[in-house]
Amino acid sequence: MCCATNLLLTLICISIFSFFASGAVQNQHEHAHGGGCIPADRAALLSFKKGITSDNANRLASWHGLDCCRWRGISCSNRTGHVIKLHLHNPDVTFDPTGFYDAYEDANALFGEISPSLLSLKHLEHLDLSMNCLLGPNNQVPHLLGSMGNLRYLNLSGIPYSTVECLLSLVICLSCSILT
Repeated sequence: MCCATNLLLTLICISIFSFFASGAVQNQHEHAHGGGCIPADRAALLSFKKGITSDNANRLASWHGLDCCRWRGISCSNRTGHVIKLHLHNPDVTFDPTGFYDAYEDANALFGEISPSLLSLKHLEHLDLSMNCLLGPNNQVPHLLGSMGNLRYLNLSGIPYSTVECLLSLVICLSCSILT
């Protein structure tokens, strides 16, 4: 009985050691990219930032330095360092007395252009630009967002001129890219 207990404890200790040792090796591998974000992803985000003409709530104030993974609204893959999430939802939405939201009247909204540079974020899975006043060419939500192959979550609610037809075409484009 004593030998069986010792053997069982030894096997448990070896299992625990193996579990933590493999985790340490995996963590070294996950950060093999050198830490921080990928330079091309950082460049795409900075290009997007250049298109922002007004940021009264200073949501992009942290967007400086080399590690864009530490910037507000950005999440990166621990494994590759690629940007996988861009979450710039306007958290301070103001409605008029009738309950209507008008991005043009919201001082906390980001104003500017949705830059085509976002297409360079090849690993982006989550994009939330909701409740802001961000448009593309011709004052429309850019159809190019539909060609983002890894995108799994898209929230453009509250963006002016985001018509049902425009958003439906984006959903169809995204659905096609998910199926392929």
